[in-house]
Amino acid sequence: MHLHPSRTARFHSLLRFCLMLILCQFSTTHAEAKDPARPKAAFGTIEAFTGYVRINGSPVHSGMRVYRGDNLSTGAGKARIVNPSSDFTVGPFSQMVLGFPLTATGMDAYIEMGRGTLRSVIDKVLSPSFEIRTPTTVLGIRGTDFLVHATQKASVAFTREGAISFRADGKTVLVNKMEMTQGGEKIEPITPEKIIASTALTDLLKEVEQFCDMEIPPSLSARKDLNNIIARWNLNYATYLIDKKAFIKAKRLCTLAFFIADLRTLKAEAMLNNGMISFTFMGDEATALTELEEILEHYGDTPFAEQALYFKGLVYYHQNAVDMARKTLETYMKKYPDGKFRENALSILDRLSGN
Repeated sequence: MHLHPSRTARFHSLLRFCLMLILCQFSTTHAEAKDPARPKAAFGTIEAFTGYVRINGSPVHSGMRVYRGDNLSTGAGKARIVNPSSDFTVGPFSQMVLGFPLTATGMDAYIEMGRGTLRSVIDKVLSPSFEIRTPTTVLGIRGTDFLVHATQKASVAFTREGAISFRADGKTVLVNKMEMTQGGEKIEPITPEKIIASTALTDLLKEVEQFCDMEIPPSLSARKDLNNIIARWNLNYATYLIDKKAFIKAKRLCTLAFFIADLRTLKAEAMLNNGMISFTFMGDEATALTELEEILEHYGDTPFAEQALYFKGLVYYHQNAVDMARKTLETYMKKYPDGKFRENALSILDRLSGN
């Protein structure tokens, strides 16, 4: 018996389809046998939490196991994660990806921390190092009690017990017991500061600790603008360093304040301070102009724009760029006819006109 040609074609198509299914099934089975699914590496257990805490976008519960690769995020909330070797407390408004936990096997133990506040107590018995990796810094921890606060472009670290290594911009410093350092994008770590030697720094540590204190309701902690508190400390300390003629360190602190601050006024103040240090104390007029123009372009709505515009004209005057100085100071007089630098601006304009 002969099949009709059209039926023969359909028969061959069906046969090819069945063969493809068999081959796919074999391929899948072979792949699974070759690379069987591995169990997820447990990072620890959520011992306690309060407020808004999420793992991979879902609400958490006490006793919940968390694993390598889990994304932990908090809003106005806090969480404590424990495992046999360490204790981590995550503060409000934090985001991090969990890595391997610290064990005696020497596994590559770490947390990828995008932003926020973290306190950790690491078992001193274990010799392998644990790392906190932020966008711009790496903290190497071995048997210690420490806190870290991270933003996208800078991090601040406090060591309560033991010691940590802190790496930023290719340089590493050792931070010993009751010391603090910070660094960030293109900013190498500042020389570690003794916490107990400064009342202001002791108070700053307390502010950071409150963010990781499970006894303090997150609604209270979340009301505090920790980024702006740290930025203000940096600006105040930079002013002290200027008096001590430590201009390079003062500029680093102002830049870190700029990176950390949320308030536009603080960012503008930090940029203005950098411009003033460059011009007044370091004689770097080109850098000063860049920093002052940054304020005028991006922070012209802040109270620091007036000072930036006047000093821009003053820098041009010192460069003997007569036309640019005149144009800038005339703009200042039009924009701020009763400004705080009115008399100085008029005096320079008189000199430029030959009066």
